[in-house]
Amino acid sequence: MLRGDVDGDGAPDRIALVRLRGGRARCGAFLVVRTGSSTLAKPLATDVGPPVPVLNGLARIGSAPRLRVVITTVEGASTAFAHVFAVNGSRILELPIRGPDAGGFAYWGSVTHYGGVDCVKDRPGLILEETFSTLASSRQQLYRNYYRLKGGRFELARKEVIKRITHALQRSSRGEEPFPGCMRVRAAS
Repeated sequence: MLRGDVDGDGAPDRIALVRLRGGRARCGAFLVVRTGSSTLAKPLATDVGPPVPVLNGLARIGSAPRLRVVITTVEGASTAFAHVFAVNGSRILELPIRGPDAGGFAYWGSVTHYGGVDCVKDRPGLILEETFSTLASSRQQLYRNYYRLKGGRFELARKEVIKRITHALQRSSRGEEPFPGCMRVRAAS
């Protein structure tokens, strides 16, 4: 269980991921938030077993003082995908992504794909998703997608493709966890 202010009232709330036991249910877990005035739950659809979904932590994303809940919903053989959730009144809302990454923010990776997602320092609400890949061509390339948190969603602000990569940049593109620079409360691994 994590503690942090996700509803914006200044008091710490309790956040947990509750897994369902047995069977192959379409909903494999619930995100549960207990605020000072209510208990909220959001079902998380999944067709895979543990280790996903995973409660990564609480991150400060955007200029609002409230924290956002970061959950990894899909973990493949190499890449994982994180989603961001917010408490708005009496509801837990997923903050959707408009653009090429509607399936979540990609991070982690191995072999020919390394990725990471984080807040851009000193730019509240701006998110950078980087993917280093040799998959698309025989040359190494770094793909950068910048997203801006606008209202209740992430919108693609701009894209970059960098074709000349230095060795130091390759290593920085790999993210072992989503949103490390803006994570305020981390879940125990």
